[in-house]
Amino acid sequence: MWFAFPQGVEASTDDEIAEFFDEAGADIETVPASRKIVVSPWLEAEVTYAPVIVVKAEDADGAKDSLEGAEAGDVVTEEALAAAE
Repeated sequence: MWFAFPQGVEASTDDEIAEFFDEAGADIETVPASRKIVVSPWLEAEVTYAPVIVVKAEDADGAKDSLEGAEAGDVVTEEALAAAE
């Protein structure tokens, strides 16, 4: 899932649009073994974004309750994502 998090402007439904591809350009719905993806989002000119890409994980042990201080590869709760919207 893609969360655009536009900064300083009202979010729109366009911010939810993104397509995901593997390294070869094939359309994907799951993360490939390489864990490398290419994202093609809809972005507005002159808007700064703080994007977040999330995937559902089988095991959520140790998930963070907030996006504050979260880094690439961290597991966060759905509640943390909802609070960040």
